[in-house]
Amino acid sequence: MLPMRFLFVASSFFLSALLLGGCAQLQPQAQSQGQSQPAARAAGINDAAAKIRNAFQRDLAMCSDIIRRIGMDRAFIDGFLPAGNREAASMASLIQKSPHAQTPEYLYLLNNPDTIDVGVSYHGHPWAVAWVENEAIYCAPTLERMQDIEALGESAEAWQVREFFLDKALQHSESSGGDASDANKIRQGEFQTLVQQASQRYTGGQRPQFLAWVSKAIDIIERQRSEETVDAPAGSALSAIYEKMKRNAPPDERVTFLRGFLEEKR
Repeated sequence: MLPMRFLFVASSFFLSALLLGGCAQLQPQAQSQGQSQPAARAAGINDAAAKIRNAFQRDLAMCSDIIRRIGMDRAFIDGFLPAGNREAASMASLIQKSPHAQTPEYLYLLNNPDTIDVGVSYHGHPWAVAWVENEAIYCAPTLERMQDIEALGESAEAWQVREFFLDKALQHSESSGGDASDANKIRQGEFQTLVQQASQRYTGGQRPQFLAWVSKAIDIIERQRSEETVDAPAGSALSAIYEKMKRNAPPDERVTFLRGFLEEKR
């Protein structure tokens, strides 16, 4: 018969071996779970960003459909155009009076009041993507989707939404000495704020796309400026004076501002 001390030592050794073996099997699994958590979070963020980007694109497409529907709805147009009616009644109540109230276009508008803006403007609207023909009624996305998607962090999907508003801001930005009374224009300060926000938010993988947009914007501004003409016969004294003024004019303030981002790259 084996001594009790020997049996105790052998049993302890066997138990330790089992515990160590179990830990060895659990450790890779725990490490794998720990490593998968950041990947899972990133995948979740990417999915959320894609959903918001897709919803934004859906908003743009639905704007055209909504405007087309309004164009067929004379009763809604007549009720919506007067400012007093819009102030006294909500969009929902105005739509409910329409025989088209249950159409997909109106229902989409009512279900997305924070992301789609349907309004009246006789001077234009910088974000508008569709207008009722021969009427002052527009449809435009709001900044809501951009704010939501950028709150998730930098992504290709977020940049696509931001780029839409940057392109619109550039298209409607006022040039140096522009008419400050034009309600359709994006003021210099507003334009610079939108671009500066983009620069601060897109510092990683989307930075090349931001800088490419800056270069494109500079090219567009300079080309537009070079194509500006004066209503005077070619070769006339007035035409010559205007061409000289163009050559001697200081750079557009927007170009000076935008070039600063490209100089940071060097």
